[in-house]
Amino acid sequence: MIGGIKHNDSTEVMGGKELQAKNNLARVDSLDNVYIFTDCQPIAEYEKVGQIDIRGGKWNLDSYEEMKQDLVRDAKSQYNNFDAILFKPPGGSIFDEGNAVLIKFK
Repeated sequence: MIGGIKHNDSTEVMGGKELQAKNNLARVDSLDNVYIFTDCQPIAEYEKVGQIDIRGGKWNLDSYEEMKQDLVRDAKSQYNNFDAILFKPPGGSIFDEGNAVLIKFK
């Protein structure tokens, strides 16, 4: 934390204001300088800049790391100006194909 006082009860004092930590905030990992949001949404404002087709058999749910690498590689080959991917992996049924939306922060 920069410029504040952290208390043991998850509050911080910044500029004279006491802020309560939120239980639903998290750090997001990145891969090759691309943030990957899985089953969550960024708080920062963003715009959709594209979408990657993830239908088909190449998505091996046994190896999430390989799936993320494939996703980032495919996204970078099709688009050049995005910051993150909102990723919902394919589900357990043939009707849930998942999705991968590319976003740019405002």
